[in-house]
Amino acid sequence: MSATYQNYLYYKRARQAFSFKVYAMLFMWLALALIQWAMVVFIEGAKDTFVEKFYISLLAFVVASFIFGLFIFVERLRFISLVNIAICLVIVELQIVAVFAFAARSFWLELMKR
Repeated sequence: MSATYQNYLYYKRARQAFSFKVYAMLFMWLALALIQWAMVVFIEGAKDTFVEKFYISLLAFVVASFIFGLFIFVERLRFISLVNIAICLVIVELQIVAVFAFAARSFWLELMKR
């Protein structure tokens, strides 16, 4: 086999592994989000809280957007492993919380369809 073909196979395996990791993480985040949104829909106290105090979701969205902007423009944050992971967790969780006001106002079957 030529070196070019071996490089192609290595590249293909690396892309497949990367794709698997990305889709596995996406599925994990979506499952976590769906569980949290379902809790907001089904628990009356949580539902009432996020309907009455919608600004909690708005604030979570603004903070997540600000942290995401920092994450994009401050290059050092992306290359420190533990900080990188922590910031990603915070951003995703804040985005999930940002949707709570919409989840609380929707009927649970509509939430499951989308």
